Amino acid sequence: MTGSISESTGIKELDNLLGGLFVGDNVLLETEVGTFSKLFIEKFIEEGLRKNREVVYISFNSSPLTLVKRFEKINTEKLTILDCFTEGKGHGERIFQKFYDKDVSSIKVIKIELPQVADYFHRMFDQITGDKGNYTRYIFDSVTGMQELWGDESKIQEFYTHTCPMLFDMKTIAYWVLDKHVHSTTFKANLEHIGQVTIELSRVDDELFLQVKSATKRYNPKIYSKQKYEIQNSTITFV
Repeated sequence: MTGSISESTGIKELDNLLGGLFVGDNVLLETEVGTFSKLFIEKFIEEGLRKNREVVYISFNSSPLTLVKRFEKINTEKLTILDCFTEGKGHGERIFQKFYDKDVSSIKVIKIELPQVADYFHRMFDQITGDKGNYTRYIFDSVTGMQELWGDESKIQEFYTHTCPMLFDMKTIAYWVLDKHVHSTTFKANLEHIGQVTIELSRVDDELFLQVKSATKRYNPKIYSKQKYEIQNSTITFV
């Protein structure tokens, strides 16, 4: 049954807290600036690739060249990048288009031509997921970036409402990353209700905290306790 198989987040302490990630989980990662959310995502990606899983990174905020350089040191044969940046926030500018003139990366990069059109992106994403198998890991690097392009929270909610159950049934695991201070309380509550796990990363002065806000089918009594964490040499350690 979907949800009965546990996979690692790539972070031991987080696995202990959650009992791992269940196949089918949609994880909403609500972040603040300076909480090293990219490192949480990288650990998730590296763990998937280590287990020979397909990984699909949907980029609204970073250029393909930036991502290729970021991931060039890991096993990239199973990694696919959906580039929603070049024709989105990059406005199709030549400096970003040049990546496709001489791309020699082993990472497969697919440029989405009309990422600012929600229905078009939805169709393209559905086509791509149709080619991927069970246990694929998906990373939506910025729900906030989606809103900046689509201009309407309702369009994101419509996509999320359709895609979460689809990814659940396809036995995948997905991370959805958003800036928690940008979106309305109602919007975030609706997304939290649909997904299986919500994790909040916050920064208070110079201290970093992680708190699980919701987690389906988890029964650890300490799961919702706020956890302090530290970053040392690209390692996340719970204090």
